[in-house]
Amino acid sequence: MWTTVPDSVAWEGIRKFRRLLVLFVAWCFLSRNPLWRERFLWTGLISFGLLALICVGINFGVPGFPEKVPGQGAILTKSHIAQGYIMALLVVIGLEMSLRKEGLGKIILGACAAILAVVVTFFMTNGRTGYLAIAVALIAVVVSYPYKKNIKFAALVAALVAVGISAVISTNVVNRAMEVKTDIQEFSDGNKQTSSGERLSYWTAALAILKERPVAGIGVGGFGQFYCSAPDKTKVQKNCIRGWGAGNPHSDFLNFGAQFGLVGIVCWLAFLFVCFWTALQATTVRDRVVGMGFLFAYLAGASVNSFMWDVTEGTLAALCFAWVLSVIEKKESVVRKATG
Repeated sequence: MWTTVPDSVAWEGIRKFRRLLVLFVAWCFLSRNPLWRERFLWTGLISFGLLALICVGINFGVPGFPEKVPGQGAILTKSHIAQGYIMALLVVIGLEMSLRKEGLGKIILGACAAILAVVVTFFMTNGRTGYLAIAVALIAVVVSYPYKKNIKFAALVAALVAVGISAVISTNVVNRAMEVKTDIQEFSDGNKQTSSGERLSYWTAALAILKERPVAGIGVGGFGQFYCSAPDKTKVQKNCIRGWGAGNPHSDFLNFGAQFGLVGIVCWLAFLFVCFWTALQATTVRDRVVGMGFLFAYLAGASVNSFMWDVTEGTLAALCFAWVLSVIEKKESVVRKATG
């Protein structure tokens, strides 16, 4: 890896790639025993479901529960971004379980988990990442499920209507949408000190790096230095007080592009395509539906956040990638099954 920053900063960037080590280790375990793959989904359903229930308690001020986080709402994780991604994964797992129709109990449990995740995200928190990730993941699950064409179209319309109604009647969603519109207008007027303005400022800097160094980028860990030393005043000053505090451009694709140029973007897109193709070619409905749901929940969230640079989001994404890739069976195993 190449770099243009001091070794300490570069090593901090290199350490972010430990998520890939998590991915590899998880893939080794999950691919060796199909039972672990089922346990993975049950673990996600139970743990994410408990998180959602705790958030309900936070929202209604149940004694003994933490207080709401100003500006973010009923969250228990580090930020609404991580929690929104977690709730999107819960929607995928819960919805697939209810669609699998393996007993009335599982149908009700899965449906309740998915509905709870939507309610917590849309009505109790202020997180645009969660809104986007859930909407995209829900559509991915519906589209990838093997309905007949007319039923699939009806299910897709129903999903879109459900998301649309939830968004319209949610004060949080409406307010955040209006906030984005205002932030964009203020950004065009020169004010970068808003939530969306900061992101636009990061994206502008990342695109400038790609324009200046399109092939190889600025090197690992170099985005913060470039951002905070830029003379064009696109930077948000508060993020540069502690040296190179703006360590990523809040988008995985721009993050890989800024540091490693088009080479980085192409390599990451190639990896994501392998995940997509693996899920698409899955031999069971569960593997295809969950795989597509996991992948598109990531794509939605990582488009506007640097998931692989963040601890919670990056670790969860790595585990989900490992689950998707573990559906690949070795040819020898397939032969043994065919020959008995």
